[in-house]
Parts: sequence; structure tokens; C-alpha cells
Amino acid sequence: MSGIALRQLPPRGATILTVRKGTLLGAVFVLVATSVIAAQQVAIRIPFGVDGFDSVTFDKSRVSVNDVKHWMKFAEWNYYGSSGISLSGCDQTATARMTKSLEQGRRVIDRLNRETDYPSELSPVVTYLKHLLLFRLWMGEQYLAFVKTRNAPESVYQDIDETACRVIAERIRNEPDTEKACQLLGNEWTNCTLKYEFSQLGDYPKAQWKAFLDANGIQERVTSTTNE
Repeated sequence: MSGIALRQLPPRGATILTVRKGTLLGAVFVLVATSVIAAQQVAIRIPFGVDGFDSVTFDKSRVSVNDVKHWMKFAEWNYYGSSGISLSGCDQTATARMTKSLEQGRRVIDRLNRETDYPSELSPVVTYLKHLLLFRLWMGEQYLAFVKTRNAPESVYQDIDETACRVIAERIRNEPDTEKACQLLGNEWTNCTLKYEFSQLGDYPKAQWKAFLDANGIQERVTSTTNE
């Protein structure tokens, strides 16, 4: 029959769904754009100490770069945790170096004491770091006192006297050879004092730190440039 077009009907019960091409492409674009906005993974590298750095990955849509950089200062080996004073020799040339290190150590402690803008979940970490830095400062003061005056180190820290460390301090006091006394100070006395202090202070609160990172979608990897 001329002028009559035949169209096949859909099976009974079927639904005809008509979607315009432009609408479909727009929906796909919105879906992809939303996924990109929802997960903005960022990786940053934060140096600390002599050759260490933290490689940190996080979702920028959840936490800001500035907040992450600030929080990472409380990591075990980052800005606060890596601050300390070492015995860099026992001759008079070491005086200037160690004096500078002590001044820097005091500035770091002062900065930590003024820290208030951090999540409450990090309070155990901050408290630990405060105790640790005060102890390291005290050790640095013992080193510098020996370099300047040849006085033996104290064995009492915060009213606690460890007998084993006191015995080593006496040996340093009675050692006529400055080089040998310096070795005793840098090795036996230091190891004894560190061992006793950490038995009281305990380890860095890694569990609380890890829980904080996980809760904020932050991943941390500590590396050293010497291993690259």
C-alpha cells in the first residue's frame, strides 16, 4: 500500500526508553568529574634531619596541604622528633658547634611548647615529644659542660639517679686522659643514659600516630637520600 510505513512494535510488556545523545554524554562527564573531585590524591616530600624525608600521600579533598605539612612535624623522625644535640668532639673547637646546636634545640622546644593548633588525637604524640626534647637538651648540656670545663656529666635527671650511669660519670671524672674521658662520655655514659631514660619514657606512640593518619586518609613512607 503506497504511503503507508510499517513499524515493528516492541514485544508486549517492553518499555521504550529514549535518551538523547547529548544528555547521555553530559551524564558521563558529570560522573567522571565528580570522581576526580572526590579523590584528589597528592604526594609531597618533607625533608628532615640531615638526609631523611617523609613521602606523604593524601586526598586533598579531605585534608589541606598546609594541615598535612603541619601535622607531619609531629612524626617520629620529622621536625620535632629529629631535633637533638650530638657530641661532636671534645676539643675546644667543638664548643661553638655544640653551643649553636643547643640554641637551636631550645628554639625547637619553645616552638613545640607554643603549639596549640593541632588535632586532639595528636595530644599523646605532642606530650611524648616534649619529654623527649627536654631530655635531649639536658644531654646536650652535659656534653657542652664537659667540652668547656672537663666536668663530668650529671647522673641525675629530673630527680632520678641511675646507679649504673653514676658509676660511669665517676669514671669520667677520675680519667686523666681527656680523649679517653670523651670516649666514655660519648659511648658508655650516653648509652647508659639513653637506655634508662627510654625505659621510663617509653617508645614513640606509633599506634596513636598511625590511627590519626588512617583516620585522615594519609599514607607515610620514611626514606633517606643515602638510599636513593
